[in-house]
Amino acid sequence: MSKISTLFTCLALAVPAALSAQGPKPVSKTAQLNAVVSYDAIRQQMKFVENPNMVSAKPIQQHHQTLAPNGKTTLLSTIPLGTASNGLSSTRPYQNQVVNVDSLGIVAFIHRQDISIWGGGTTENGRYRYDLSIDGGATFTNDLGTLQSVYTNYGRFPQMVAFNPGTSTNPFDSKFAWYGPTNRFPTPGWLDHTNGLSDITQGTPISTEHYNFDSRNPQLPGGLTQGLPGEFWAVSFQDDANSEITDSLFVHKGVYDSGTMDINWTIDQIILPPYDMSGDGSRIGIGPNIAFSPDGMHGWIAMISNIGTDDKDSTVFPVLWHSTDGGATWGAPTEVDLDQFPWVYDSLRTGYFMIDSTTLQPLSSGLATCGFEFDITVDEYGDVHFVSVVGSTSTDAVYSISSGLAKFIVDLHSTGGGAGWDMTYLSPILAFRGTFGTGSGTQLLTQDNYPQISRNNKGSMIFYSWVDSDTAEFTGNQAGIGEGNSDNLAPNLRIAARRVFDGAMPYPKIISDGDLSWDGKILAPTMAPVVHKIGSKYELPIVFMEQLQNDNTLPCAFHYVGHDAFFDFSVDQFCDGDQMDLTWTSWGYTGASPVCAVGTENQVGSSIILNQSFPNPANTEAVIRFVLPSATNVEMDLVNVYGQQVATLANGQFNTGIHDIRVETSKLAAGVYFYNLRADGEVITKKMIVSK
Repeated sequence: MSKISTLFTCLALAVPAALSAQGPKPVSKTAQLNAVVSYDAIRQQMKFVENPNMVSAKPIQQHHQTLAPNGKTTLLSTIPLGTASNGLSSTRPYQNQVVNVDSLGIVAFIHRQDISIWGGGTTENGRYRYDLSIDGGATFTNDLGTLQSVYTNYGRFPQMVAFNPGTSTNPFDSKFAWYGPTNRFPTPGWLDHTNGLSDITQGTPISTEHYNFDSRNPQLPGGLTQGLPGEFWAVSFQDDANSEITDSLFVHKGVYDSGTMDINWTIDQIILPPYDMSGDGSRIGIGPNIAFSPDGMHGWIAMISNIGTDDKDSTVFPVLWHSTDGGATWGAPTEVDLDQFPWVYDSLRTGYFMIDSTTLQPLSSGLATCGFEFDITVDEYGDVHFVSVVGSTSTDAVYSISSGLAKFIVDLHSTGGGAGWDMTYLSPILAFRGTFGTGSGTQLLTQDNYPQISRNNKGSMIFYSWVDSDTAEFTGNQAGIGEGNSDNLAPNLRIAARRVFDGAMPYPKIISDGDLSWDGKILAPTMAPVVHKIGSKYELPIVFMEQLQNDNTLPCAFHYVGHDAFFDFSVDQFCDGDQMDLTWTSWGYTGASPVCAVGTENQVGSSIILNQSFPNPANTEAVIRFVLPSATNVEMDLVNVYGQQVATLANGQFNTGIHDIRVETSKLAAGVYFYNLRADGEVITKKMIVSK
């Protein structure tokens, strides 16, 4: 029996009517780990040769390492947006609620209204309003609406995209296409989809209004987006009377009609995913989502599920469909087995915090599985980028993902327009799930890491955002990395970027850590599918939610944080992925971020050279070579993905010339490591993978 399917079914039966109307999301099963890691059991003293100045390297015990804050002490320049009647307006990472259009200066955010301001009974909180900026997010006019003057059914989880039917650069000559599900409030269950085409105005918008597909039982639509000019797309699961998904995946298509100045929506295609039902006969489907390349030709549909009959128990994977003709046809589904990447399996199987001190056996099965939130975008080459947290099932395969075990956030991306697959490691993840507020029962806000992904207009750059509780160490919720409470109870906003053609990245950033108002309080951050560019600066248009009274059932406020979440490539350097120290602490230290240069060799001032370890991955032994133009003092250490020092590789005066360090990797646990060379006031970093 599939344990994850059993859990979803039980939760669905236990959900009260009010929550069912709000659309509960799947809940992970997490293991509470009480075993203490035995470091000596997995790391022995390492041996080095080749230089008399080498220091015998012994693994350092760091069971209670303290993380360093990043030194941020100023308030974020957040801009207040509108409010909603409760916190269930923006809790789906597949929702495109934020809009950015550089050519029009538009930044906008759609949400449900706040009846404590606008009046009406409980059912009126399903009307949609939007917050609008026409100066690139510098100022906003809030709570414009409502978009539903007739208001036949009760809207939930709204999405919006901007549409320019002509050539005018006046933002008020453009339109907003909006879309969302409705429910049968107060009777449980989803009813139909509401949609329309609205004026863009700083006054009262005029909008069309439709309610479609009520006879087809469509569930929550995801990924409202534009494809080819004048075409709009969304995807949803079909459900039954109990809001359980059935076989069908609906592909919704909207076509702009210039005569009626409206969008006509139809169910363009029905896809039947071949779910693995060999366990308890139930289906697993998380999402779905849809995105198109900048030219509109390459479309991708994604969900998290398992298909076929050879899936591992309790694991879920990315499942994707690809279109190369603008959505006219879709290929067969592809399930991407995350274990095909050796570094993933090795890191999960025997990585840090994964050995039971009594049995000396791994707590992790080593079988990779997705977390239960993801987002997608498509780059200039037509390749999809799927951002999600990757973790592991427990050894007994009871838990679909174990929050106390190693986790990291990744970009799974196709290559060659879908011919192959690769995975980019972005960062380790410390905390996995948090529940916020003091509302009644299951009305509390439950948040995982809320991964979001965007691109620039051209599709040559990919941007990421997520939250993680690095501050839990200092607020008392976290006794240390991998110990104590592994819940995401103090979420801070973190961002990263990646250049498509060569995979180069600037160092990721923590946005809210140390802020006097928002440290550890970033809830449900949602990002526009396209980022905002100003010269060499890319601002990530992100909106997050504030629980005004610490109660998810009461009014909440929204805040724009795009001016603080940015990369400026006149300052932020690109680095080769193998030259970056992407550990937990590498972008949390006080002071400036680490720097590096892109090239086949990482060097300082074209003088000191640090080579890539060889072989990489290494099984029994690796050699690290560095070259010095003159005699100098050199320090080199080896750290794991959490920034904890595993060994000192060098510490002393080295002469001019070539130096080799031999690392006995057979004494190391499998996984990803980083070696840092410090000389002449500079730091050079490269990545080393140990495989077993």
